[in-house]
Amino acid sequence: MDFVCYAARYFSDLGRVVMIQTTPTGNNSRPLADLLGEVKEQAGEFVATHLQMLVSEMVENYISSKKALICGLLASMLLASAYLLLTLALVGLIAAAFWNNPYAWFIAFLIAGLLWSIGGTPFAIAAKAAFRGRTPTRTTKVLKADKGLFESEPKDQTHDYCTELYAGVARR
Repeated sequence: MDFVCYAARYFSDLGRVVMIQTTPTGNNSRPLADLLGEVKEQAGEFVATHLQMLVSEMVENYISSKKALICGLLASMLLASAYLLLTLALVGLIAAAFWNNPYAWFIAFLIAGLLWSIGGTPFAIAAKAAFRGRTPTRTTKVLKADKGLFESEPKDQTHDYCTELYAGVARR
């Protein structure tokens, strides 16, 4: 069965609906079910291929960063303990300097917090920079190339024409 597009157009000056039937010419016509099956198959292959690429790239990143993650967790735990102890010692030292002030502990905690904030900012910036390259770059490049390919393909003019005609009739 040939693909047939029935489109309706409303002529406001004539006050009536005219039906226009268009059929493709030549030997290029195939059954709609075959076209839909082929599109479904290609879409499935496309999704499966790109998912497989993403998974393999994420596994590679996981394997290479597993040891670094374990070392990072151990270092974080030990450094957090040291941080708490050193902070309490620093706060006690600063509070002793302001012993006669009723706000000695407040001032001591404020000064210690500002010192740790100033000291920690460069490390936070360095950590953020280190994690910038941890995205799946190959998959992203392929998807951008596929997007460009889909945008550069010519659109089906018959489909656009029928869509415009159907939209015009539906508004009436």
